[in-house]
Amino acid sequence: MEPAASDTSRERAARAADRSRIADIEAQILELERTISSLKEEKNSLRDRLATYTYPVLTLPGEIVSEIFVHFLPDFPQYPPPIGLLSPYLLCQIYREWRHMAFSTPVLWSVISLSFRKAGRVPQKLRYLQTSIERSPLKLGTSYILDQEYLAELNHVIINHFHRMEYLDLSWPGSEFHTDTELSLPENCLFSTPTYFIRSIATLSIGVDHARRAFGNYGAFFELHQVARWRKDGIGF
Repeated sequence: MEPAASDTSRERAARAADRSRIADIEAQILELERTISSLKEEKNSLRDRLATYTYPVLTLPGEIVSEIFVHFLPDFPQYPPPIGLLSPYLLCQIYREWRHMAFSTPVLWSVISLSFRKAGRVPQKLRYLQTSIERSPLKLGTSYILDQEYLAELNHVIINHFHRMEYLDLSWPGSEFHTDTELSLPENCLFSTPTYFIRSIATLSIGVDHARRAFGNYGAFFELHQVARWRKDGIGF
């Protein structure tokens, strides 16, 4: 019987040690919670103090801020990307008021460049194009519209704002064109539209990869003599 009594004594001692350790842990937790609470109070106090500080840049008139935003963009005819360091959307991610100013500054959205190389992202880019077009008179560049099913939608988006465009730059891969000697634009291309849309364009550029063809009679068809200036990229005239 003595061994059994000894085991019971050791078990009681172990349970007592566990209870003591739990009490120590609870005391430490309580102390840490007090420390965390104190740190949170200090953090809130510092935030409140910072909130009362007015940064000098935030005192600038909105017109000056908008002008600074405009100089942020690359010089035309270079295009700002839809995302990244030179995108106007970067200005919208810094400060809530700046976001409002950026969306209210039409020049920031006056040059749009999109590449349609990845068919899976075409719907997203068409939405971006529609939103950007609605914000400003614009210069527009597009490249590599590979999927015919999206040409009609692109046509619809652009034609609705064609009269406001100053510069239009389009590029297709050579495979989109027929193999005869005259240049044939893809079916449902936006140029299968009334020619008075073209007359508002100051500069028109059409580029075709891996193809240099005579333009044939399309100049007369499009009344491209109405265009003030051509930039001939990738096409022989």
